[in-house]
Amino acid sequence: MKRVIIIIILTIFSIVLGFLWFQEINPPVSKLDDKQKTVVLITKMRDGDYWETVVKGAEAAEKEFGFNLVYDAPNEEDDIEGQIELVEKYINDSVDAIVLAASDYEALVPVVEKATDYGIRVILIDSHVNTQKYYKSFSTDNFDAGVQAGEAILELVGNDGRIGIVSFVKGSENAIQRERGLKSVLQDTNIEIIDTMYCMSSIELAETLAMVYLDKEVDAIVGLNAIAATGVGRAISNNDIAFGLGFDSTNEEVTLMDQGFLDKTIVQNPYGMGYLGTKYAVLDDDDYLDKDNKIDTFVITPDNMFLKENQKLVFPFNVD
Repeated sequence: MKRVIIIIILTIFSIVLGFLWFQEINPPVSKLDDKQKTVVLITKMRDGDYWETVVKGAEAAEKEFGFNLVYDAPNEEDDIEGQIELVEKYINDSVDAIVLAASDYEALVPVVEKATDYGIRVILIDSHVNTQKYYKSFSTDNFDAGVQAGEAILELVGNDGRIGIVSFVKGSENAIQRERGLKSVLQDTNIEIIDTMYCMSSIELAETLAMVYLDKEVDAIVGLNAIAATGVGRAISNNDIAFGLGFDSTNEEVTLMDQGFLDKTIVQNPYGMGYLGTKYAVLDDDDYLDKDNKIDTFVITPDNMFLKENQKLVFPFNVD
């Protein structure tokens, strides 16, 4: 009799373990929209012209290819844990694909790999994650963009001078690669990089940091993303003693450039990233596209910003 009871207990225990194992490798199915594929776009933060342009590109793909687009993001770019929680949330919703602009190269690895293991197609846009467990990526060659920034600095100040760098979030792969590309150009010159300071994607903090550089009488200040560049331009507008170099082309950046407070900007294609990322979240085209796809950047100045061929790059927020 005792033997029979032990067998029954072991059988029940095995069933429970089997159920828990099945639940672990098969997340609960609760599609947000059972009639269409559901694609979730998760960016680094909600606010800003850059991310609004990414969303516009995604919405164009949604309209063209007929999937259900869901957009979500943390309120702040340095809220890495918040972004991880969002990815976890949509894994649990069993969405078809996640298009992710990752805030951190290392921290997002486990959750990206988890999504892929659960059969969710992961597309990386704007920035990479340190894993190969994703479907495709569409991003700027940030090292090359940094090289362009370095060459632009040489054109502005020559081979001698002092510059300051306002970066955005420490640990961001985009920031790291842009700074490396910049330094690779300047390393054999007499230009001194006095410091790299981080604005945590706050325009107000970026402006404060740029004022610190201006007090040290630098020849130029580089802002490594749109928010940093806007802060740099604002500081120079109040104390016009240095060149300003930025990234991207928000409304305010364009105005600052037109007024002469930003001298050059390295322009990306966020609309294209949003469009291509969500397009290939639902389409298969393995024979045509590489796993990793780089999107070109361009150096824009006050002299070429209004040329017809640069309109969609400089003014992406006006794309219909």
